[in-house]
Amino acid sequence: MQRDSCDVFIVGGGNAGFGVTVPTRKAGMKVIMAEARDLGGTCPNRGCTPKKVLVAAGHALHEIAQAHVHCISVGKPTLDWAALIDREKDLIAGIPDSLAETLRGRGVELIRERAKFVAPNAVEAAGVRLAPAGDTAVAAVVVGWDVAFDQAKLRAAAEAIWAGSPLLVTSDAPYFATTGRRSPGVAGFIATGLSHVTGAAYEVLGKPSRLAAACAAARLGVRLERMLVAGDDLTLEVSMACRNGGIGVLVTTGIHTRSDAARAPADRRPHLVVDSLAELADSLGSAA
Repeated sequence: MQRDSCDVFIVGGGNAGFGVTVPTRKAGMKVIMAEARDLGGTCPNRGCTPKKVLVAAGHALHEIAQAHVHCISVGKPTLDWAALIDREKDLIAGIPDSLAETLRGRGVELIRERAKFVAPNAVEAAGVRLAPAGDTAVAAVVVGWDVAFDQAKLRAAAEAIWAGSPLLVTSDAPYFATTGRRSPGVAGFIATGLSHVTGAAYEVLGKPSRLAAACAAARLGVRLERMLVAGDDLTLEVSMACRNGGIGVLVTTGIHTRSDAARAPADRRPHLVVDSLAELADSLGSAA
């Protein structure tokens, strides 16, 4: 079944997809999102957020071990790993349902099925297509975190770009911080390959672009220069804040350290460096 009333078809319910729903719905567009797995994608459900719970526990153990430096005597701590994992799961358990409610509030239709390319210029989920019958034009090729990107998708995307569609990517970060190691950036890898194949340059929609900063500011209802952005990557969250007049805070739970922050160029140098979000909250509370 095709739906002529579908203006925007979002493949995947990750952060980038949710960001797209704000301006498109404000513009009065009919928006459909297809996501077969957890809404929110990797970051809040399996990556960034659960990772921070484990990292915070590690920081707490480190601080206890360093208590003697401050002339404080404490006993040897005991980590209850099973309880920590339960806490991690409890903290993220409500995220998909909360995001589903967000979509309902925005008037976005959610299809609980994996989307797939069924023709060079058509993507489909549960019988719903991006392009209406007889219309083979593709408004844009948008690349996200697609670990199932294959030859068929490569051909469909390349043909659309050759026909004049712009190439957009949610993030071209070479890697992201995950528990204990770096994880390669899939979206940037695909976009770079498509750029090589087609000769077309790509535009980044997500961090650290001005579009991403503007969308975040609009969602919060504040001016860009009044927005504080905290993150663990100087090239993404901190850069987005600094380049757009906001306040950038580096949290040293990921890739970059205090030394990296001190050496960073002006457009990536944070206004504040903290070791945890709890420390940031304390700093903001003291300044209030």
